[in-house]
This record gives sequence, structure tokens and C-alpha cells, in this order.
Amino acid sequence: MAKASFDLVVIGAGPGGYVAAVRAAQLGLKTAVVDRDRALGGTCLLRGCIPTKFLLQAAALHDEFGSMGRYGLTAEGLSVDWTKTQTEKTKTVRRLTSAIKGLMKKGAIEVFEGHGKLQGSTQVHVDRNAGGTEVLDTRHILIATGSTPKMLPFLTRDGKRVITSDEALELPAIPESLIVVGSGAVGSEFASIYNSFGSQVTLIEALPRLIPLEDADMSRELSKAFKKLGIQVREGATMEGAEVSDRGVMVKLTDAKGRETVEAEILLVAVGRAPVTDNLGLETTSITLETGGFIPVNTTMTTVEKHIYAIGDAVPTQGLAHLASKEGVLAVEHMAGHDVHPIRYETVPNAIYSNPEVASVGY
Repeated sequence: MAKASFDLVVIGAGPGGYVAAVRAAQLGLKTAVVDRDRALGGTCLLRGCIPTKFLLQAAALHDEFGSMGRYGLTAEGLSVDWTKTQTEKTKTVRRLTSAIKGLMKKGAIEVFEGHGKLQGSTQVHVDRNAGGTEVLDTRHILIATGSTPKMLPFLTRDGKRVITSDEALELPAIPESLIVVGSGAVGSEFASIYNSFGSQVTLIEALPRLIPLEDADMSRELSKAFKKLGIQVREGATMEGAEVSDRGVMVKLTDAKGRETVEAEILLVAVGRAPVTDNLGLETTSITLETGGFIPVNTTMTTVEKHIYAIGDAVPTQGLAHLASKEGVLAVEHMAGHDVHPIRYETVPNAIYSNPEVASVGY
């Protein structure tokens, strides 16, 4: 079992973790990053923000060319080569992961590919993906482990008929019909993508309005726009169960009008994300998880263990990629002894890249 020593070990290489690692290297801290994924970048780059935005841009271009007639222009033979779209999306992701790898090399940041677990507040045990183990001695630890899609308790995710956003990015073909459960950023964006590419989309929200974390007037406008685009919007509809077959999924709904069954080729569950804080070795520390599995921190992202910090989806803040980066920089500068200012979370901007797009900031 090999052993190495660092000033900081970051667990997780998403936009929170890798940005924090780069800042730590700039401040002269000997830094290591531990990540069990297939490449650097975390959920945002590999299964979230970047690939989703590539598909959204492709969908927007498809819509734009499809509406050329209103300008007196004609575009003949517009079609979608979905395999090519997916290939280009993957190439974009790979190019950006390579760029992050370059940042690690430039900052002399050591990368350990594997699963990291705490052993108290000054050691991280790494089970390497390629086999073998390593123990990293460290002055500080930063937990930036991100999140994973939630699943409804009465459903089983099979990756084919019942999927999450992970599989929605890798579909081998555009589905003829799609049911999306949950109208937050993830649900609204995928509803927009596949509606643009010709899927018959039904968007189900259990609460009385779409994008329920945004202002009510924004919800109304998005609902009207979605309906105009042909998306079947079901607000205040409770999903009671689903029957999955080789041909598709039958979803049982209840709303103010009564019970109904909705059918589609695929069911996308987009009801939120859960922090990845299990199997981290937190039991070897004084850290106790909050409700929902979050790690409690103070205004400098410090846990009850003064040498352990946590950021991003692992803590109970807004769970946004750009915010995770800011939290990572704040945490690193604090551990390096700099004067830092707490984040004013009410000033953090939020965006949903649906069609139409939604943006908000403030109380």
C-alpha cells in the first residue's frame, strides 16, 4: 500500500473540485484530486451541463431552420442525423475533459483515479480503478463529490424504458414519445430538447405549477410557451404508478379532474438529485449528515472538523455548477489563511436553458 503526503486532497473532480484544486495550486498548496469517474469534469461535464447544452444548441438550430419560412426562406431536406449529433456531443465533452487534465498537469496536481474515503480528518484511502490502494496523508480535505439522480420509490431504473438524465443524454434514437416527470431545470430542458427533435412530450409536475422554485409569473409564461410548442403540460398531477413493457411505459396519474393513464415509449424521471455522501468514511470523523444526506458547513465551507471542507451538491446550497466553483475557491482560500467573505447566496444567478430560457437572481 503506497503512501503520499499533501497539503490538500480534493475528493471529486467536478466544477467545484477541479477549480478548487487549481486555486490551491496557485496558492502554493501541494494538491491531489481523487475521482472515480471515467474522466475529469464530474457530472456537469460528463453527464450534465455540457452535453445537455450541446443537445439544446442542436435543438435550437433545428427549430431555427424549421421556421425559416416566416422570413420567406426555404430550407429543403432538413433532417437529423442523431448518431452524428451524439458523436459530436461526445467529442465536445472529451475535448473539455482533456483541457481539465491539462490544468492538472500545469498546476502539478496529482490525480488519483479511484474511490476516495476518509480515514479520520487527515487521511484519504483510495481504491484505485486500475487496482491497488493508496493512503494519502493530508493537512486538509475538500469533499466535492457531487450528486446523482433521484428515483421515485415505486419505479425501477432500467436505463431503457425508465431512465434518468444520465441515459437521456445517450439515447440511441430519438423516441417517438416521451414522458418527463419533474419540471425543474433537468425536466424542462429535456422536454425542450426532445420536443424540438419531434418527440411527443408529456411533462408532468406534481406541484401546481412548472419550475416551482421560480416565481409564479415565470411558471405561467413557461407553461403557456410549452403548450404552444406542443408539449403536453400536466401540472398538479400526481404519479401513482407505472407499468413497463417491451413497447413502452403506461403512467397512472391523478389530478383535479380524476385519474388517467398516459403512455409513451420512454419515461424520464427528473425529480431532483441526491448528494453523493455515502461510503465516504464520514463515520471516522465527527461529521453527521443532515436530512437528505447533506454535509453541514459554515460560511467558509468548513465542517465540524476544522480541516475538512465540503462544497457543491454535497452541501445544502443551491446545487449549481458555477456556485460550486465559487464555494471551492472560498474554501481553499480560507484553508490557505486568506481573509474571505461569505457568499451571498441570494445574489447567485440561476438559469434553465429550456425553450424559452428562464433566468433569475435575487430573493
